[in-house]
Amino acid sequence: MKSFNYSLYFFFLIILYFSYNTSAQKKPQFMNFSFFGGAAYPVGDFGSTIGEKASYAKTGFCGMFEMRKNLISNINWIGSLAADFNSFDEETFHSQFGNNKISFSNYTSTWIMTGVGFEFSASSISKVYGTGQIGFMLFSFPDITYKNRNLNSIQTTQRGTATAFGFGGGFIMYGINLGVRYYTGEPEYIQKVNYNNYTDEVKVKVPVAVLQFIIGINV
Repeated sequence: MKSFNYSLYFFFLIILYFSYNTSAQKKPQFMNFSFFGGAAYPVGDFGSTIGEKASYAKTGFCGMFEMRKNLISNINWIGSLAADFNSFDEETFHSQFGNNKISFSNYTSTWIMTGVGFEFSASSISKVYGTGQIGFMLFSFPDITYKNRNLNSIQTTQRGTATAFGFGGGFIMYGINLGVRYYTGEPEYIQKVNYNNYTDEVKVKVPVAVLQFIIGINV
């Protein structure tokens, strides 16, 4: 399974590389870069606190590095690397199940994406743009710890992987980039529970969808 994950990761790096090289042969133009930060809002089951697939993720923060190069006219190649950090809603979980002996770490999502976008001038000093992407995501599920007088247990999770999809858009003025991105995937991972010298293991999938509200600079 690990070799498959690494192969998939390498495959998407190759896509990024050849996408860039193909665009580089069109015109001798410079690559453009953007740096973003903002809020990561969990969508659907990922942010839900109801149902068997509820993940109890809270609104967190995100960062992104993005590369763009013109292909033809107003069409660009876009490659991006983004990361989201979302905490677990322990307060709601404890209020529902009445057990405050359980503690959780955080969710982390990494998105390695490539795709195309368009942009056009909205005025002499501003542009509007849109993007569509496909790629690869890495996902870390929170470790879960349970402690009382008779039992101490911890659930750990291997990093999950999945094909990812995304789209978005935004507005650029004076080099300031205001944007929205939607990323989604369904990573598979292995959970291990250790308690009283016994280990149990299960393979699960979780739907992950995040809406990023970002602000950045174009350089």
